[in-house]
Amino acid sequence: MTLVLSSLSLACILFGGYWLFNSGDSELPILYRLKTMKTTEQYSLPLANPSVPGSYQVKTLTYGSANSYRKEFNAENSLITKPVDGSSFVENWSSIRTKTFGFGSDQMPLNGTVWYPDGKGTFPLVIVVHDNHLATDYSHPGYAYLGELLASKGYIFISIDENFLNTSPYDDLFMLKVLKMKIQPAVGLF
Repeated sequence: MTLVLSSLSLACILFGGYWLFNSGDSELPILYRLKTMKTTEQYSLPLANPSVPGSYQVKTLTYGSANSYRKEFNAENSLITKPVDGSSFVENWSSIRTKTFGFGSDQMPLNGTVWYPDGKGTFPLVIVVHDNHLATDYSHPGYAYLGELLASKGYIFISIDENFLNTSPYDDLFMLKVLKMKIQPAVGLF
């Protein structure tokens, strides 16, 4: 059995090495050859640089639940929001998580930052939510550059804070009791 497995392993290594280092068959016909290269002048619309700020002045505001775990959402001139009961959507909310953040799954804060253009008009709305990372490494401010840029171009941009829903090894009892999303059955669809 050892001899068979060793032979099979050696054959796989030799075949894999040949496959990796072989340049292929250069005699195969190319079905669709590029006849000419297009120059920039041949394109009908030159595209503007998307990283250049627009013409609007940008304003920002924050909103958050009173006495939020993140003080920047309770700054002077922040909009105050009511916490929401999210217990129907998450399970395994540990008492350590409650102690860390200062609230349970039944009192989740509504926190975020808004960048908006200073001007009259109707503006499209863009909402972003950060990716999963450690719950105590707040990432929602990482979208400030995009909020500034899009607001200068006439968009209202909101970055929502939901860091407290992210993984936290300590708060999740060293990954033994990870926060999970409850699946709600669809009502009235069938």
